[in-house]
Amino acid sequence: MRKTIVTGLAVLSIILTMIVPIHASQSIYTVATTAHIEVNNKTITPRAYNIQGHNYFMLRDIAHYVKDSQKAFDVGWNHETATIIIETGKPYLGGSVSGSSIDAGGVTDVRVSKAKVLKNGVPLSMTGYVINGNTYYKLRDMGSAFGFNVFWDGAKNKVVIDTEGNAETVIKNQELSYEVLRLINIEREKAGLRKLVMDAKLEKAAYFKSNDMLINDYFEHVSPVHGGMVDIVAMHGVPYRHLAENIASGYTTAKKVVDGWMASPGHRRNILNPNLNKIGIGVVARNEHGYLWTQLFTD
Repeated sequence: MRKTIVTGLAVLSIILTMIVPIHASQSIYTVATTAHIEVNNKTITPRAYNIQGHNYFMLRDIAHYVKDSQKAFDVGWNHETATIIIETGKPYLGGSVSGSSIDAGGVTDVRVSKAKVLKNGVPLSMTGYVINGNTYYKLRDMGSAFGFNVFWDGAKNKVVIDTEGNAETVIKNQELSYEVLRLINIEREKAGLRKLVMDAKLEKAAYFKSNDMLINDYFEHVSPVHGGMVDIVAMHGVPYRHLAENIASGYTTAKKVVDGWMASPGHRRNILNPNLNKIGIGVVARNEHGYLWTQLFTD
């Protein structure tokens, strides 16, 4: 099969894994899953359940994993009042966490929790589910209640819990990527071409390329460590017949980098190539030097 490979370069100076469906009591459909989550750059796999499309975790598991951070919180239980007691700013020193194994006996009981939750003495409104005797809460609700960020990192293909403020940088980079996509699709529509679609594998590969340029301090189509775009897309399992790449450095906004690419015949040709239908865009901040930008295109 013939493959087409095209590159372009621009510089500012014009240079959830195992899933087991379970039908539980009270018609609450529950899915046990081994969740892969990153907490401050460390991957964890706590026991989790998916209910109505949302992932639920035990409070004490999350408390354990953030206990050494500025968002630490302690979890206690008042049996007499059936109340979960949360104290923020205090590390959790309780028992062992659940681990990633799924209950061997399956789910025998699922029901909405009636327990009250107090954070520093103030009631919290969080819906929980009691599953086999343990109470689980939605991860995003925990983040909102205890002040840590929960977001999906497409480049890493995992849920991220951020207690140190790094989420804002990741989210900003993703926003720039999708603004680039919006702007180049406007150009393609002007040319009578179909819109490009963001592809998850290509997005990871493009982010990898931009991050590789940052880490290894280079700005070329061929990495001194990982090779060219053919090697990088192969690392990420991307099939293709046509493959193209645009890179750029120093531009500070999506509009500026797209304008720069469109003003360059080679980059413009890649963006307006009718044989290309998918794209991955990776953006990485380069401190005061703007951003490193990568576009990877396939058919």
